[in-house]
Amino acid sequence: RATIKTKSPTPKATFSKRPYAKRSAKPRATKSVTTSKQSSPSLADQILQSLPTLQVAYQPEGAALTGVPVIFFTDLPKQISQSYKVVGVDVTINVKPKSLWEFGDGSTLLTNKSGKPYPSIEITHTYFAPGTYPVVVATIWDGTFTVEGVTKPISGVIRQVSTVDVKVVGAATRFVGK
Repeated sequence: RATIKTKSPTPKATFSKRPYAKRSAKPRATKSVTTSKQSSPSLADQILQSLPTLQVAYQPEGAALTGVPVIFFTDLPKQISQSYKVVGVDVTINVKPKSLWEFGDGSTLLTNKSGKPYPSIEITHTYFAPGTYPVVVATIWDGTFTVEGVTKPISGVIRQVSTVDVKVVGAATRFVGK
């Protein structure tokens, strides 16, 4: 008898690179939803939008003289009281400005006055050397807010900054007359 040797098949191992998870249900179709809801501005944004833009002016216009006081003024109101609606609730704010003046030569002034044109001398500064001086006015608004009859201080700082360049020139002294 002849014997035939047959090779028994060797099992092959198969490996996949990613595990495969069989889904039991088909995924649902997703709808893209576009909302047209506009978010209303925050109370802080509303307050900032209602504050005046600070304009800084000085006299004499054009060029000031060394040793002669320059008169400064702004258009700031003494106080602002304004009401807003926030999520259907009335909120009233009361704020007053204080201004920190930096005159460009190292001198500063902190005041709650806005200054006035000539002949007022509420805010003045004298320069002793010719040049162009950047005058920076930082206005800090401080106050309270009232909601449903309860008044609290506003925490944080509302600050606006404005600048103007002041040109100062020297003048030769000449005596005239007898």
